[in-house]
Amino acid sequence: MTATRRLPVLLALVMLAASLPLRFSAAADTNLLAAGAWIRQPPPGTDVAAVYLSLQNVGTRPAKLIGVESPVAAMAMMHESVESGGQSQMRELASVALAPGARIAFSPGGRHIMLHGLTHALQVGERVPLVLVFAGGFRLHVTALVRPLGSG
Repeated sequence: MTATRRLPVLLALVMLAASLPLRFSAAADTNLLAAGAWIRQPPPGTDVAAVYLSLQNVGTRPAKLIGVESPVAAMAMMHESVESGGQSQMRELASVALAPGARIAFSPGGRHIMLHGLTHALQVGERVPLVLVFAGGFRLHVTALVRPLGSG
């Protein structure tokens, strides 16, 4: 390759390398990880579904989850199941705090995310996009796998 042909390629590589730190700075600054996101397939005729996942703050600053969005639901809300008088009840959570180094689970029988007003019946194997919204404006994109109804 001649020098005149190498110059545009070299220039493009330098520009790409210079842009990499900027592309990943928001994720690196927040240090939030989501893993194992899944949804138990709702029973037929139901327009709600529960989402489970784990969140970890590997950074040195606290983080606060303040909302969830999904294009497959009219509304998404964070809930927690609590025992009261021998009965399990759900209560809405306005936010979930993650201290530096903390890991929290959204799991059956505990914290979970409820999708209300599903736009279609979720099928086993479907991948559902979610956006976890944090205080300060950070948005973490997650994909949840739909599992069979009997999953736990």
